[in-house]
Amino acid sequence: MFGLGKTERAMKQLRSALGIYIPGDRDTQQAVISGSAKATADAIQDIADGVDPYQASAILLARYIRKQIEEMPTDIRQRMLRIITNENAESLPRLVKFTAHISLELARLETGDKPIIEPGTTGKFLDIVAEGFAPQENVRKRIAGYLYACATKLAESGRA
Repeated sequence: MFGLGKTERAMKQLRSALGIYIPGDRDTQQAVISGSAKATADAIQDIADGVDPYQASAILLARYIRKQIEEMPTDIRQRMLRIITNENAESLPRLVKFTAHISLELARLETGDKPIIEPGTTGKFLDIVAEGFAPQENVRKRIAGYLYACATKLAESGRA
């Protein structure tokens, strides 16, 4: 990365980190990057300032998913919540499966003797995503718990 400026180097690191969470899906990676100019700029600046790229990209992903949820009609969000609270792994919407996949990857990266990302990142990620359903902290915590339970069920069934 010799010859690249600090911002360009941070962008390259952000793209690489997104490739870990969303392997082989360049369209989704690009959608995350172009989904919010401010969130992407914040992530790039964080990386340039020394924040781990995996952690910064996790927050960017959470903001992207939250935005997708917030843009859904209320009745669709309510239907998604009913599916999530029932932990019905068979009929989870694609966005929830995507969230589950990312949260499992984060959990893997933050465990072990030498975690790659800061412990607690999975909880932070799920809290940001849950904010798309409800702004109240107590409700967000419950939804984040349901999302993690769905992720666990998907992992157990081999679908995550």
